Amino acid sequence: MRLDRSTKTLLRGLLLPDEPAATHLDEWCWHTDLDSVDPATHRLLPLLYRRLADIGMSPPELNRLRGVYRKTWYRNQRHLEAVRRATDVLAEAQIELTLVRGLALALGPYGELGLRMMDAARVLVEPERITTGIDLLTKAGFAVDGRIGLPGYGLPTILVHQSGGRIDIREFVYGPGWSGTLEEPLRDHRISLPHDGLQVGTLAPSDSIAVATAFGLSVPMSQYQCLIDLAMLTRQADPADEWTDLIAGYQDTPLAVPIGEAFGVIADEIPGALASPARELADKMRPTRRQHLEFWFHRRGRRLARLPAWYRRAAGKTKDDEPVGFVRFAKSVYNVDTTRDVFAKTLRRIRNSSSPPSP
Repeated sequence: MRLDRSTKTLLRGLLLPDEPAATHLDEWCWHTDLDSVDPATHRLLPLLYRRLADIGMSPPELNRLRGVYRKTWYRNQRHLEAVRRATDVLAEAQIELTLVRGLALALGPYGELGLRMMDAARVLVEPERITTGIDLLTKAGFAVDGRIGLPGYGLPTILVHQSGGRIDIREFVYGPGWSGTLEEPLRDHRISLPHDGLQVGTLAPSDSIAVATAFGLSVPMSQYQCLIDLAMLTRQADPADEWTDLIAGYQDTPLAVPIGEAFGVIADEIPGALASPARELADKMRPTRRQHLEFWFHRRGRRLARLPAWYRRAAGKTKDDEPVGFVRFAKSVYNVDTTRDVFAKTLRRIRNSSSPPSP
């Protein structure tokens, strides 16, 4: 992940102390047209407004940024209302919700609903209760946007409340293939996140850092937001919890790839933005080639089955004439142990193919 000069200036203005931040923010506002910012930068505008207001700066774009902040606050209020309603409905069936990423970060380390953009409030439900929970919510007036995710495959279901708030409900954070190694500790480390009468749980700071980087860096629109999330979470984490040791515990998993990259970028490009020795942690999380491949498989596996037929044919066929490689891999994408050898053979076959067959 590489940051251009404009992005570095903006991130430094958002994360550094007031005096150096004012210089960076003044430079960014002077050279940037808000109409031309990319989607990833646009997601940072609410936080930019709050930072300018706190420092006491009044650029010409301040009123416009205030409008973006208010719109974000209003939308997030609707998502929060949807979560309140869902919590009340599921509490009767003793089903607990765990907030993940967006809304949990807005209520926790960000401290304001208007500072972080999100498309929906992501919540986690126990795998064995996910079907019951969705049924109860639809009977309570929630509408399904699209289709219901398949139980056991980690596909999300988007539910829309009457207020317009949206909930992204799922049973896995990472996916069923990692349930024994990464999913269970997430639930064991669950902490309470009380907010204005709302009793709901969320992930521990170290787990939130892992989740934020695992998903944020893989989506171009969320990459800059991911770095902000990471900085906010490290500031919230209590040093007594030894969260750096917990993060380092991920170094033997595929998540070492995004975590190491995110810490490395901030340590190199925004020194002083974190409340910890990020460079040392980034070195600990230096991933192997195998971890790079495993992480890429898990993040992209669902899309592989949609590749053109000629690309799938280039991967070869099994003895029973079933396509290997991408189709077979996509079917078993969440099982790393059974797909690693298949994927390695697929890569060799594609590399040995002189040219792709005609469609």
